Amino acid sequence: MRRELGGLVDSFLSLNPAKIVCILLDESTYLPEWYLVVKGVAESPEIDRTCIVAAGSNPATVKERSERLPRGESRETSSS
Repeated sequence: MRRELGGLVDSFLSLNPAKIVCILLDESTYLPEWYLVVKGVAESPEIDRTCIVAAGSNPATVKERSERLPRGESRETSSS
């Protein structure tokens, strides 16, 4: 499943080579190792033009996984 998500993200980025893009991963916690796909983008030159928002029914899991990601300009929000 991680390979498929990575392929979709790569395809989306390649279809929009000169634009700033925003990728919304809704219910990301249902995809095993989703955070590794985000990490791959975060460690690539594509991060300069990419905004990734990961959401899920279990905000604690999203927060835990996102804490393992490389830090640049980021902002975490949570709903109460």
